[in-house]
Amino acid sequence: MKKDDRYYEKSREFWNTAGVALVFTILVLISIVFIIFDIPFIGIKYWGFWFGIPAFFLWIASVNQYMQNKRFKKTVESVLNSYKELNDRISLDKLSSETMISQNILLRVLMDLRSEGRLKYIYDKKTGDIIINPKKLEDQKIEVSEAKSENPYYCPYCGEPISRNDKFCFKCGSSTD
Repeated sequence: MKKDDRYYEKSREFWNTAGVALVFTILVLISIVFIIFDIPFIGIKYWGFWFGIPAFFLWIASVNQYMQNKRFKKTVESVLNSYKELNDRISLDKLSSETMISQNILLRVLMDLRSEGRLKYIYDKKTGDIIINPKKLEDQKIEVSEAKSENPYYCPYCGEPISRNDKFCFKCGSSTD
């Protein structure tokens, strides 16, 4: 899976909303051009500018969605950084309840933060905890490489090789049951 193929549901909503707003905006601009040059093409001259009303609200909605995506990343990053100082791990359930973000969106936000290099963490395969301590990261990498070579099982969500007895994927944190 390419990096561009992965996005959380809220990001998909942003791109869909922005795309429809762009189409409506283009219709408004075409309508204005037809009015200026008095081109009577299938009535766009008379009704096309009315698309400006929904376009306005769709642009507002897409900007709101973009800001919410940024807020998700900032919230998750700050909570994990506070746990880095206090403790070296946090469960996904606890992180979800503290950030008030659903777990499926939270997993995607975590993957984005890690791929952007803003956070270093790994999932404990047995408990599903997020390990934030860099020292323990190195210890977990040994287990990860062993899991890759021992069997042909793969995570159903991200395709990463996992061990048969792992409850959670070490890469994306999804339950493997």
